[in-house]
Amino acid sequence: MKRIAKSKLIRSLSALPPTELSRFRDFVHSPFFNKHEPTQYLADYLLLHQSSWGEVTKQELSSELFPGEPFREALVNNIMSNLTQLLHRFLAQLGLEDEDMEEELALEAALSREVFPIFRAGLNKARKGLSLADPFDPATHRKRHRFALLEHKFLSSLENQYTVPSITASISGLDAWYTHLRLRYGVALKSLRVAHGAKDTDDWLPILQRYVQERSEGEWGTAVWPLHQQALEVLSNMEDESQYRALADLITEHESRLQLEDLEQLYKVRLDFCIRRVNAHSPYFQEELFRIYQMFLTTGTLIQRGQMLQVNYNNITSVACNVREYEWAARFVKDYADKLPAHGRENAYRYNMANVFFHLKDYDSARSLLLQVDFTNIYYKLKTKFLQVKIYYELGETQLLESTMDSLRIFMLRARRLSSDLRIGVKHYLQFGKRLSEASNMTGRQQKSAVRRLRKDLNAVQAPVLNKAWIEEQLNILLPEEAEA
Repeated sequence: MKRIAKSKLIRSLSALPPTELSRFRDFVHSPFFNKHEPTQYLADYLLLHQSSWGEVTKQELSSELFPGEPFREALVNNIMSNLTQLLHRFLAQLGLEDEDMEEELALEAALSREVFPIFRAGLNKARKGLSLADPFDPATHRKRHRFALLEHKFLSSLENQYTVPSITASISGLDAWYTHLRLRYGVALKSLRVAHGAKDTDDWLPILQRYVQERSEGEWGTAVWPLHQQALEVLSNMEDESQYRALADLITEHESRLQLEDLEQLYKVRLDFCIRRVNAHSPYFQEELFRIYQMFLTTGTLIQRGQMLQVNYNNITSVACNVREYEWAARFVKDYADKLPAHGRENAYRYNMANVFFHLKDYDSARSLLLQVDFTNIYYKLKTKFLQVKIYYELGETQLLESTMDSLRIFMLRARRLSSDLRIGVKHYLQFGKRLSEASNMTGRQQKSAVRRLRKDLNAVQAPVLNKAWIEEQLNILLPEEAEA
C-alpha cells in the first residue's frame, strides 16, 4: 500500500496554516486558475481528510477519483502533480500580496499589451501614491525605479518624446532600493561573522560605506541608511559603548518609521552587543537586554513557524530573573511553554520554572522541579547542577552542596564535547564556589580575610567564570560594608 504522507504535495500542504489551506481550496476551484475537476476533487478530499493524511494511500485516492475502476497509479500521480503545481502558483500569489507588487505588474502588463488608457490612468494614480509613500521603506524606491522605467518605455514607444528625466529617475530609484537592501543584508552578514568569530574575507564593507557616504541624504531622500551604517560601526567595534549608544539613539529617533525587517535587524545588533557586555559583567546591560527581548516578543520575531528555540526561552527567563522581574518571568515561562518544540518542552519548562522559584526563594518548589529534569541534553544537566549548587549554598546544606560540586567536577572530567571556554568557566565556578562555601562557615576576622582574598582573586581573573554575578552577590552578603569598594 503506497501511502502519500511523504509525498511532496502532503509535506507542502502540512506546512500551511488552516486559514491558508482554506484559501488554497478556493484558489483550486477558481476557473481562472484551474478547470480540471479531478484536481478540484482531490483538493476537496485531502482537505476534508486532513487528520488522516498519514494513513491515506494512493489506492484509496484512485478509488475516490475513479470509482469502480482498477488502481490507476499513473493518473493519481498526474493529478497529485497538478495539485502540487497549483500550490506553487498559490504560493506565488501569496508572495505577490506580501510584496505589494500588484500595481507594478498590472502597469507592466497593460503597457506590453498596449492597453494605454488603463496604463496612463494607473501610472498617474501610482505617482500620487508614491508622493505619499514612506522613503524608509525600500519598496518605495523599488516602485520609483519601476514606475519611471515603465514611463520611459511608454514615452519611447511614442517616438520624439524626451525620456531622459524618466530614465534618470529610474536609475536613482534603483540605486536607492539596491543600497538599502545591500546595507540591510550587509549588517546581517557582519553580525553572523562577528557571532562566529569569522573575519571579513572580502572588501565589500569599505566599498559599500564609501559608496553611501558619497551621496547626500537629500539625493537619496531617506535617513534610514545612517542607522545601518551605525550598526556596522557597532559590529566593527564591539567593545565601544559610545558606538552602541549612538545606534540606540538613532533607533529611538526613527523607530516609528522603520520597516519591521530593518528594526529587527538593528535590534539584533543591539542584542548581540548587550549579551557580550553582560558576559563581561556590566550590570547596566542586563536591563537593556531585558527591554530588547520584550521588543522581540512584541513583534513576534522569536517565533518562527509557531515555535520558539529553547535557547531563547532559557535566556529570556534568565535575564528577567537577573533584573528581578520575577512575576513577569513566571508568566513568560507558562505562556510560552507551548511554543517550544515538543521533544524538549517539559525539560525547558521545569528547569526555567525552577529558576524562577529559586529567585523567589521558594527552594522546595525549585528542588522538586529540578528532580524532574531529564538529562537527555548535556546543557540541562549543567544548568541543573549549577542551580542546585546555589540552592544548597543558600540553604546552608553543606553536605549536599559538596556532593553536588563533586558530581559536577566528575561530569566535567568525563564530558568530551564541551568548548574550552565552558570548561574553564565551570572550573573557576567550582573553585570559587568551594572557597565561598568555606568562607560562609567561618566567623569574625577569619571570614572577613577569606572574603577579601576571594573577592580580590575573583576580580583579577581574566578567564570566564560562570555564575560570577551570583558569587559576587554572596560575597557582598558576607561582607556588605566593603561591597562597594
